[in-house]
Amino acid sequence: MIYVSLPDPAATSSAGDQCQGLGLTLLPSPYQYHCAATSTYRLTDGSGWIPVDLSQLSASPPISAWPVDPVNTSSTGQFYTYQTDGTTYELTSALESQKYAPLSSNDGGAYTDLYEAGTNKTLAPDDYFADANAHYGIAIGGLAVTVTTAAANVTSTLTFRGLAGQIITIDYNEASGGGCVTVNIVHPDGTETLDNESCVTNNSATTRGPMTLPLTGTYKIVLSAGGENTNRSAGAYTRCAAGGARSTAS
Repeated sequence: MIYVSLPDPAATSSAGDQCQGLGLTLLPSPYQYHCAATSTYRLTDGSGWIPVDLSQLSASPPISAWPVDPVNTSSTGQFYTYQTDGTTYELTSALESQKYAPLSSNDGGAYTDLYEAGTNKTLAPDDYFADANAHYGIAIGGLAVTVTTAAANVTSTLTFRGLAGQIITIDYNEASGGGCVTVNIVHPDGTETLDNESCVTNNSATTRGPMTLPLTGTYKIVLSAGGENTNRSAGAYTRCAAGGARSTAS
């Protein structure tokens, strides 16, 4: 479960809900989001966005309300997350300050645009910071995701979590639109796997790979519509092959 600092006005009880309708990026299975209700999300009695009851501490609680991001919106990607395996925990945040932003790349976590803290910096399954352009999540072995660029010169970004040494194949299919969509694969460290000339043409499918992932972290598939293209729709998913066996999305 991924606990986020965003309250959900649609939550009808202190139990909260799964953040439906808040526009959060897709999570790899079996992860789910959890949002507290507007009336309780700052409370430290276990009903807040961090589900920990500070009143159970032997000493006086160190804080009276859980902190939240000053912006705290899903559209900007500026919110906090908390995840735990029952023993260890991780907190994440997108830093706005240019002065402190470099901390995100040197905190020992997997994501270079998120500040990660806690006792286990491998718990976060996704990079929650949304790009200024469209941002979607897919999973290795998962179903295809369709993205649409509604204007010329607009990019859409799909992300997936990969492990160093995994061998994957990425399949693309452009469902509609004319001209060409270029495709780039960006590593967690910012380097590119494929060049800008990789292209999916109208109503066609193509495959890229197999490729061996060099790093553990979040990879980006960046689809870009050319200047003459509008209302473009393209889908992509990843297939993982390991030990000679391939797991293919159905």
